Amino acid sequence: MFRPGEQERGEGEVPGVDGGELQIGDDAEVAAATAAQRLPRGSEDADRRSGRLDREAHETFLHLTPAPVIAYDENGQPATVTHSERLTEITRRARFIAVSDTLTRAVAALLVREGVRAEVGHVQVQPAAEGDEQVLGLHITINNAHAVVPIRPGTPQLRAYPAIDHIDLTGHQPLLTIDLPHEAIGQDGWIAAETITTALIERLHPPIP
Repeated sequence: MFRPGEQERGEGEVPGVDGGELQIGDDAEVAAATAAQRLPRGSEDADRRSGRLDREAHETFLHLTPAPVIAYDENGQPATVTHSERLTEITRRARFIAVSDTLTRAVAALLVREGVRAEVGHVQVQPAAEGDEQVLGLHITINNAHAVVPIRPGTPQLRAYPAIDHIDLTGHQPLLTIDLPHEAIGQDGWIAAETITTALIERLHPPIP
């Protein structure tokens, strides 16, 4: 069981799967056992769920900043009303968390489909990131240790840290750093759940020569 960030989740919950954990440094015997434990049934459902979540996250990602609204004065004349800087920033950060949450659930669904135990934890602040926004942490196992990967939408690098109860990961050295392929980054900056999942699996369970 994962200690940090355990909480009840509603619809779209991605439960952990007993067994089938992919870890760095697995030998051929363990890797073969892991492959045998992958989940052939339900993978189509996982694909549909993750695809839907990815699309929802992408759509919100494109509208992080609230647009001006049209209001009408006492004479019925339209006027454009812009949000204050403070409200704009609060809204943007809230939407960023929502995008991260939806994207993280999409990635977790794909990992579970591949037999990797993955859970969505609590919000985290990642050091050395492009900004200090809170994002959701994806909990996985690396070398028998609980780890968290903050899923920051549109960021071409993944970092895994020791899973902790605190939100801020500053002061903790990454256990793993993964550069996502440049060609997988969309023109709008979006990086799909499938790309993130593939990169994680390749590093957690590299192909056997």
